[in-house]
Amino acid sequence: MAQKILSAVILFTLVLYTQTTQKNITLKLDSLTSASFFDTAAISVDIFDLTANRKLYQKNNTMLMHPASNMKILTSAAGLLFLGQDFSFETSLYYDGFISDSTLFGNLFFVGGCDPDFTSADLQVLVSSVKNLGVNHVEGNIYGDVSMLDSLFWGNGWMWD
Repeated sequence: MAQKILSAVILFTLVLYTQTTQKNITLKLDSLTSASFFDTAAISVDIFDLTANRKLYQKNNTMLMHPASNMKILTSAAGLLFLGQDFSFETSLYYDGFISDSTLFGNLFFVGGCDPDFTSADLQVLVSSVKNLGVNHVEGNIYGDVSMLDSLFWGNGWMWD
């Protein structure tokens, strides 16, 4: 019986502590996000406890905003974790058919590798590699393959949606 009472007291104390801590966190976050430092800023906060499956804190959580620079930290961390530090994006060039008299009788395929740093200078390198094969004309089609990309280019509610 004493053990049950002790367990109940401990449980009650933990619940009370959790509620007090939650209230303190809410007060501190409200104070922080209301600071004069943020008078000219747009702030949106949504903190969710995945373990307890509950919302911990919200402020302007339905406000549509651009991803912040700090999201780059999360994206970089995920990239390093899942792709590794030696990962390199590749954009490839293929063709079918045959080359005769400086003409490609077939199709040219640019296969995108989702390189976020791909520039027009990189595209020029690929074009130069085609010319180095002796190709000055293409009797066929030129395809850009972006099948690695998701079909959803931006999310619902983004400002350009």
